[in-house]
Amino acid sequence: MTQPSDDFQIVTCSDENFFKFLPSLERNIFRRFGRYPVIYDLGLTEAQIKSLKSEVLRVPVDDSYRDMTTDGFIRTTHKPDCIAHFLETQKENCLYADADTFFIETIDSSVFAGADIAVTPRHPRELLVPDPLKNGKINAGVLYFRNSPKAREMIVAWAGLCQERSMSDQLAMSNLLESAGLTEGFGMVDVDGASILKLDPLIYNDTGCSQGDIWHFKNAGRRFHKFRRRALVGLLDDISPALLKKYAKRKSKAAGST
Repeated sequence: MTQPSDDFQIVTCSDENFFKFLPSLERNIFRRFGRYPVIYDLGLTEAQIKSLKSEVLRVPVDDSYRDMTTDGFIRTTHKPDCIAHFLETQKENCLYADADTFFIETIDSSVFAGADIAVTPRHPRELLVPDPLKNGKINAGVLYFRNSPKAREMIVAWAGLCQERSMSDQLAMSNLLESAGLTEGFGMVDVDGASILKLDPLIYNDTGCSQGDIWHFKNAGRRFHKFRRRALVGLLDDISPALLKKYAKRKSKAAGST
């Protein structure tokens, strides 16, 4: 196959319940990157699909992705199949982002230079709960995959681990990359011949939504106060990206003082 350029396409997934994030996410990504994301349909209505500007794709996905693991986490094991399909059919590199993320800044492809896969270890905020690593040492809400043989090989292994009913996609990826030392700093490491880049979650998967380039409103689909804040950020971006940057700067300053 033709080797892709260093550029990437942003990919997300959504069902009917998470559609509420998609219109503002589309606009946000278009403003930052000049193109709309690719959206994988996990159960959108026809009316919802027609309202979107993005390319909407569908692959067969086992409904068990909606199930809970034995430890009570949503499995979300649809991701390997969707990402594998994208890499095979679109011939581009992939930056996967959950639908409840938001791009405060444009992400340059140089961030991922040399990496087959890039992941973010858990944000410090996520480590404040009891047994914080029970569902894995990474947060799989933001993942990068180069369209390379090694990355595709790792995705096959990831999908295989996800077949276990006790696994979430996040725990499966964490286990797959265990030798990368996921809690031991950032930078590039080798895992079975694949170049794995560990990125700072404070910047690239900021679940604190205060200082990063990518804010991740984790659980905003189930917690109204997080959804309300996500909606505010989308509104500010629609009014003026400069206004959003001013708001983000204020949040960052407040986070730095705590």
